[in-house]
Amino acid sequence: GPQWPCVTALPPLSWQVRLKMLYAATRATVKKEFGGGHIKDEMFGTVKEDVSLSGYQKHVSSCSAPAPLTAAEQELQQIRINEVKTEISVESKHQTLQGLAFPLQLDAQQAIQALKQKKINYIQLKLDLERETIDLVHTSPTEITDLPKRIPQDSARYHFFLYKHSHEGDYLESVVFIYSMPGYKCSIKERMLYSSCKSRLLDTVEQEFCLEIAKKIEIDDGAELTAEFLYEEVHPKQHAFKQAFAKPKGPVGKRGHKRLIKGPGENGEDS
Repeated sequence: GPQWPCVTALPPLSWQVRLKMLYAATRATVKKEFGGGHIKDEMFGTVKEDVSLSGYQKHVSSCSAPAPLTAAEQELQQIRINEVKTEISVESKHQTLQGLAFPLQLDAQQAIQALKQKKINYIQLKLDLERETIDLVHTSPTEITDLPKRIPQDSARYHFFLYKHSHEGDYLESVVFIYSMPGYKCSIKERMLYSSCKSRLLDTVEQEFCLEIAKKIEIDDGAELTAEFLYEEVHPKQHAFKQAFAKPKGPVGKRGHKRLIKGPGENGEDS
């Protein structure tokens, strides 16, 4: 059968409150007598424009529109859309089970080669979220005491540091990867993309550039990067071997003969 909209028109607040309450109380009765199964939609209005044809069309449009999203929900929704519509090409990102792979820019590739040859001792990389690439920020000479100043406080970064130190009498030069993410100061999209691209970047550096990484570290504050912290991360202390609990021995000497308790009839006696 035909479907009807139920339109309730109530004048502005200057109207009598008693009559408004009366109309509100009897609306359910009117719908029931008319036949609730025949009512397709309900709308309310306080002025003539609200209950006109254009007003009803606006009402239908607003009902069919998606629910409003917060800024965080909009970012998550856009990330899901981009993941589904990813185009695969030589210069585009690739979605895999291991994460996302943004291409390394040429100057970033050259910096990794220079670090491998120990011509430089520090690399800082960042993601270009618009072009979906990994860009070189700088390769300034860096000592351990300079590391905290290299960590941005408002954006994420990837760092490679040639850690020169001595361990058990040997001089070592170990490459340390540092992933800095200053907590919730970054957007959800930035945090997700940096986290997703990290593993593929490390795979590329270790497999394609054959650069051995001694330690991978994640931090949220540059103040963590002290000489003691780096040394303990690269050379963690070995846990002392815990001796298993030994069962104590019994008392020394004779403990007497064991008593044998025999049942009736075991010695030939009648039960």
